Amino acid sequence: MNATDAYRRLRREGHDVLEVGGDAHPMGRVVNGFIITLIFLNANTFAADTVPELAERYGWEFKAFNVFSVIVFTIEYVLRVWSAVEIPMLSRPPRGQARLRFAMRPMMIIDLLAFAPWYLHWLYPIDLRLLRVFRLFRLLMLVRYSPALQTLGRVLADEIARCSARCL
Repeated sequence: MNATDAYRRLRREGHDVLEVGGDAHPMGRVVNGFIITLIFLNANTFAADTVPELAERYGWEFKAFNVFSVIVFTIEYVLRVWSAVEIPMLSRPPRGQARLRFAMRPMMIIDLLAFAPWYLHWLYPIDLRLLRVFRLFRLLMLVRYSPALQTLGRVLADEIARCSARCL
């Protein structure tokens, strides 16, 4: 097997683990379980950080956990975009265009908004407390892992489309 074949196989396995999940690759269930757990822990940490006594006592640990989470979410996001060319409908356009099209999907934008404000604050260390609200987007990341939430999202999108069609 040459390097190109190994690279493609690795990209395909990455796609199967992250996008298809446990049905396509045994590690899919493990990775999904880890990400779901991390999202719930983030929600709890975010809530605990708003309690002054807990923030004062565990502030450093909360910050360290947030950095760890941002790193994990960033790696997951980059791997999803990298492996997107394995999706059949995205295999035909040029790779850069296919990846950009994939990154513009609503779920990918939610994923990006879940961690990107941390980088913005890191680059521009001004008081951006408002950006902390974007950490709540991490909860929306759960939609990817729940068929019931996906159905709810589709129903809401259909209702919004119907309402805007009537209003125009």
